[in-house]
Amino acid sequence: MSNSKLHLLFPTAVEVVDNIDIPVEDHDQLLATAYNASYNTGQFNTTKNNYILDTHAPTLRNWIQSRIDNYTKNVMATSSKLKITQSWCLMHKNVVQQLFIHAHPNSIISGAYYVMAPEGSQGIRFHSKSGGHSTPFIDWETDSTCIDQPWTADWNELSVKTGRLILFPSQTYHSVDGQEVNPNVRCVLSFNTWFEGGFGDPSRLQELK
Repeated sequence: MSNSKLHLLFPTAVEVVDNIDIPVEDHDQLLATAYNASYNTGQFNTTKNNYILDTHAPTLRNWIQSRIDNYTKNVMATSSKLKITQSWCLMHKNVVQQLFIHAHPNSIISGAYYVMAPEGSQGIRFHSKSGGHSTPFIDWETDSTCIDQPWTADWNELSVKTGRLILFPSQTYHSVDGQEVNPNVRCVLSFNTWFEGGFGDPSRLQELK
């Protein structure tokens, strides 16, 4: 009998953490701020302010920053600090909870914090390949009993709830894929990050300021 073991090399690190001390006033402020009319497909609204954490929810911003600091230290293995750049809220209300597949360019780590996500809210789906198109160049018949292994899955969906923060590399493609009208309000605070100050090794001609 051979001694065989599969190794999952270079996995994508996605952190899920729940805020156990939800700042209710900050949540209320984000829910009450001005939102744009329904965007594109009419399925969701976004805040008019694309830098919402610069002016709102200071307690929540500090908590999110602490989680970003933890991620950079323990996942990215760096003491370089990331700062929040753009930040905005996206709200679904009595509609099909959907959001097209996309990634976040010009960002290092992105995040989704759920200001409101009652039971039954649609989760966030992460895709294994860009655009969700994962048909291989060489196609073969697959066995349905083993197709859902981590190395064969096209996507993985994480559940959401109020106060949950999900951090992920910004180049990771993701979407929201509800299929039926959901009467609940689902509000997510999204944000991007970039290095604070310069980074890179000047002695190797890699420094950026």
